[in-house]
Amino acid sequence: MKRIEMTGPGKSRVIDIPVPSCGDNEILVRVIYTGICHSEYYPWLTAQAGQHFGHEAVGRVAAVGKNVTGWKEGERITGLGGGGYQEYIVMDPDKACHVPGNLADEDAIVEPLA
Repeated sequence: MKRIEMTGPGKSRVIDIPVPSCGDNEILVRVIYTGICHSEYYPWLTAQAGQHFGHEAVGRVAAVGKNVTGWKEGERITGLGGGGYQEYIVMDPDKACHVPGNLADEDAIVEPLA
């Protein structure tokens, strides 16, 4: 899968990494959109090689850990998940919420909804 990785302050590149797997208490999400949070602006300006950003993602559930309830594959999800500038991320179900059907993907990024 593709991921945006920082190469230095204000500079990044796209790299290939393996798709993460979710643990028994996690959700694997196929990312559709990730917001740009102002809280990451200054860290982006001073970023070191290897860092990655993006914690406001919206996507579809790709897999559900065996202990997770209330979620199923294909559902739209938003929440706080690290490294959102990549194709798949792992989310903690306690930091995620369902996206209602009447809300567009680009309007479902979690922090503005808060």
